[in-house]
Amino acid sequence: MRGKRAAARQWIVATATSALTITAAFVADRGWEQLDGPTWEGPWTVREAYDQAGLYLVLAFCFGAWTLGRRAPAAAPPVLAYAAAVFHLEGKPGVALVWLAGAAVAAGWAGCQLLGVRRRGAAVRALLVAGATSESVEVGPRARASLSLARRRGLKTALLFTAGSAAGFAAARWILPGELGLTEAELGETTFSDVALAVGLGAGLLAVIWWAGCLARQVVVGGATGTVCQLPFAPGGPVVLDPSRETGMVPGEGGPDCSCAAELERWPDDAELFDELVPAAPYCPEHGIDVVNALAPDGFRRIAEQPWLWDGEATPPVPRDAGGTGPYVFAFAGELFAGIPVARTPNGVEAVTASTEEAEFLDEDEYRDRVPAVLRPQDGVLDRIDLRPAGFDGWAVRYRHGRAWFEQDASQSPRKPPGP
Repeated sequence: MRGKRAAARQWIVATATSALTITAAFVADRGWEQLDGPTWEGPWTVREAYDQAGLYLVLAFCFGAWTLGRRAPAAAPPVLAYAAAVFHLEGKPGVALVWLAGAAVAAGWAGCQLLGVRRRGAAVRALLVAGATSESVEVGPRARASLSLARRRGLKTALLFTAGSAAGFAAARWILPGELGLTEAELGETTFSDVALAVGLGAGLLAVIWWAGCLARQVVVGGATGTVCQLPFAPGGPVVLDPSRETGMVPGEGGPDCSCAAELERWPDDAELFDELVPAAPYCPEHGIDVVNALAPDGFRRIAEQPWLWDGEATPPVPRDAGGTGPYVFAFAGELFAGIPVARTPNGVEAVTASTEEAEFLDEDEYRDRVPAVLRPQDGVLDRIDLRPAGFDGWAVRYRHGRAWFEQDASQSPRKPPGP
C-alpha cells in the first residue's frame, strides 16, 4: 500500500498546513471578535469581491484537497499566498505574515515532492540505461496508437478547467456591476460576484496544474518511446495486471471445438462486456469442467499456465522461476508513466489488449488490497495435483462441479477425499 500511503500523505500534509495556517491567522486577527459583526464595511468594491473569493478558495481547498491527491501540494502554496496578499492589502501585515509563513511551508513540502519525483525518475533512467541490450524489436501499430492516446490523457480535464475559469470570470464581470457601491444591508447580506470569482480563480489554478502535468507527461513519455522493458516478477515485487492472464477466460476466437463464444451469445447483454477474452463455458467440449477434471496429473501439469483451467475467482499460478521472464511494457518511464503493456509477437511486440490504459504497477500489499483474496470452496474437492514438478510452488485443487483453484500454502490445502 506504499503508493496509496504516499498519495494520502501528500494531500494530508498540504491540507494540515492550510488548516493550521487558517487557525493561526484567525488567532492573529482576533477573528472571534468579528464573528457577530458585518462581513464587510462600507460599499461593495472589486477588492472586497476578491477578498471574499480568497476566503472561499482557502476553505474549498481545506475541505476538498483530498480530491486532488498528489496534486494537492502544488495547489496549496498559491492559495495561501493569495490570502497573504489579501490581508496585506487590508493593512494587516501581522496576519499577512502568518499566511505567508504557511505558504512558505507548503511550498517547501511541494518542493520536496518534486525533488523526490526527479530523483526517482533519474533512478529509472539509470536503470534503463544499465539494463539496455543490443536487441531491437518492432512495436506494433496498436501499441503506438495506445501510447498516442495515453500521452493526451489529462488534456480534456485541463481544457475543462480552463473553460470553467473563463466562465467564472465572465460571470463575475456580468454580476459585479450590479453589486458595486451597495452596502451589506442593501445586498441582503448575499453577494454572488465573489462566488463567481472564486470559481474562476480555483478553476484557473487547477488548469495551470493540469497543463503543467500534461507538459511533464509529454516530456517524460517522449524520452521513453524508444524502450521496451521486460519486467521481473518476484514475490513482493512489481505486479502487472495483465488482462490476458485472467483466470477462467479463453480467447474469443477459440478452437474448432470451442463453444465458449457461442455460449456467451445466449446472453447478449453480457456478451457486450467481452471482446478478445470470453468466459470459459462449463460445458465446452474443449474448455469445459469435465475436460479440466479428465486431465491426468501429468497432462494438467503440462498446461497449468492455461487460464481456462482455473476458477474465475482463483489466483493464477506463478512459475517458481518467473524472475526475468515477466511481461513487457512499452515506453516505461516510472511513476509519471507506467508504460503500455505489450506482448511478444512474431513481428516484434504488440499491445496485449485494445485498451488505451497504461500498465498499473502495484506492490504486493497494494495488489492484495486491490484484488482481495477469495477463499476457495472447502467442499466438493475432487483431488489435488502437486505442481512442484512443473515449476510451481503449490497444488492444483480440482472440484467435482467447478474449475481448479491454485493453493500455494500446503497448510491450507484440504485433505484429499477418501478413495481406493
